[in-house]
Amino acid sequence: MFIPKEPLTKENIFKKISSYDIFRTYSNNFVELNKPFCSDLRQDNNPSCSISFIKGDLLYTDFGEGSYRAIDFVMRLYNLSYPEALSKINTDFNLGLGGTVITNKQYNYT
Repeated sequence: MFIPKEPLTKENIFKKISSYDIFRTYSNNFVELNKPFCSDLRQDNNPSCSISFIKGDLLYTDFGEGSYRAIDFVMRLYNLSYPEALSKINTDFNLGLGGTVITNKQYNYT
């Protein structure tokens, strides 16, 4: 019997793992919520970054650069597009989601 894979979407990723899991995996300097640490995104010798629970989800705030939700952080950290970031998370966490990225965006290739 063939059981189709769930599509590779942000929603399906977050059914299997949390934002916390993503930050713990990809942020080498992150120790605990609300505790300042050195940024993963730039050379930094001072704790100028933190991860906090804001508006229902975790937010990576680099006080010298900006703020990122989990998938945006992976995009920025590895210089990936949105579909590439979803694919990286899917592969790195061995989630087994389908290979096709489904987004709400419509692309015009003309």
